[in-house]
Amino acid sequence: MHRSGRYSRALHKDNGEESKGRESKLLKAGIQMEVFIWYDSAALIGTIVAWLKNDMPYTPAFLAKQIYLIHNRAWNKVEEG
Repeated sequence: MHRSGRYSRALHKDNGEESKGRESKLLKAGIQMEVFIWYDSAALIGTIVAWLKNDMPYTPAFLAKQIYLIHNRAWNKVEEG
């Protein structure tokens, strides 16, 4: 069952146009929004767990910046198609 619209709306209530654009870009790349959310969430949680298990070798600000850069890189690849 395709439910990506529901997940997209739940995550982006305040910015409908941006969420539609992102969902459209994912769909054009052949990626379902729901699967992308699962993948992205698992990557974020896994990174934080590994950071904690390794006694936080980076500052929270540095780790946040790294996650931001990685996430934006992924979106840029989707946009490039």
